[in-house]
Amino acid sequence: MRCEDKWIERVEKIQWWDFPVRVIRNNYDLFKAELTLDVIEQLEKLKEELKEE
Repeated sequence: MRCEDKWIERVEKIQWWDFPVRVIRNNYDLFKAELTLDVIEQLEKLKEELKEE
């Protein structure tokens, strides 16, 4: 596997595939980046921001 299990669990919990298309487009570089802990944390932040909308 390319990622640690705990990272996979976090990404699955984020459910980025349900993000509005505009969010994915506006953060394209983040979505095409290699998966790192920093990227996961940024995705989690985006999810929290979407909850506040």
